[in-house]
Parts: sequence; C-alpha cells; structure tokens
Amino acid sequence: MGSFRLGQAGMRGEIASALIPELVINFASALGTYLDGGTVVVGRDTRISSPLFHKAAISALMSCGCDVIDAGIISAPEIHYIVPKLKAKGGLLIGAGHHPLGWNALIPILENGAFFTNVKLQELLDIYHSKRYLMATWDKIGKIKLPPNNFQEEYLDMLCSKLDIKAIAAKKFMVIADCFGVYFTKF
Repeated sequence: MGSFRLGQAGMRGEIASALIPELVINFASALGTYLDGGTVVVGRDTRISSPLFHKAAISALMSCGCDVIDAGIISAPEIHYIVPKLKAKGGLLIGAGHHPLGWNALIPILENGAFFTNVKLQELLDIYHSKRYLMATWDKIGKIKLPPNNFQEEYLDMLCSKLDIKAIAAKKFMVIADCFGVYFTKF
C-alpha cells in the first residue's frame, strides 16, 4: 500500500497504490452531502491522473444533487477566487501541488474561498467515514455548467490592480509571472 493522507489538506496519496477512483468518489460524495447539494466549482491541475479523478468527482457531486461549475484546468489561487465570486457553496481542487508526479489530491474549498477549518473538516470527514451520502433522485441529479468565459482574465486583472506598476517600472525590475508555465517579461 502506497502513501495516503486524509486530513487538514483534504485527501492525497500515491496513485493506484493508495489513491484510487473509489476513494475520490467517496470523498466527493461526502463533500456533496456536506454542502447539501448546491453549486460546487471543480477544477484540476495537469497531472496525468487529474482528468480521471476530475470526472469521478464531478459524477459523485452530481449524484448528490450538486450543480457543478467545471472550471477545467485552474490554479489553486484561481479556484479560491472564483468560488466566492460565483457564489458557489464550495469548491474542489484536484491537484497535488508540490507532491511528486505519482501523487494527486482532492482539496475542498469553503464558499468564502478559504480552506476548511478544523471543525468543518472534521464534519466532512465524519460523513466520509460513515459512507452515508446524499443521493439525488433521478429528477434532482445535478447539472454541469461552465464558468464565465473571462474568469481567468478577470482574476489576472484583479491581481494586476494590486500592483503599483509605476513604482515597479521606476526600479527597472524584470518581472516574471508563472501562469501555468507561461513566462512574461513585461505587462
């Protein structure tokens, strides 16, 4: 059995030897139950296993009656921004951040865009361990929606609005922003 962690940062583990689709389905079902339906933003990183877990999580959330805003490939800061912006009840990020390539993770996000508090995470984990999930009837199954076309541009505009571009230009710094591996050297 590979390494597996379930706790403060959600669920994470080594693919196939520890983190398997069944656990992803159960975790997403627990989140859908915790949120009692409602709209959930789901996004993922570019790891090889992320599309598999992305589809499993979306299916589980829909089966709990959640409408899913499928944000596709998204960075962690963007999902923290878009969840409250779209007035979603929560979010789920599929991506293992700084873990090795053979790992992946499911990170739940609260409606305000923050990580789960210890108390709220314990409530979520209680549902996960009980395996007593909300199951929608055939006519209440959730739907998939797309985010607004310009949400990433809007996020970048918000970030840029926080910068004092004139002060930066006066210092003649070279600015490099890593946006999914694309590098820019000027605004």
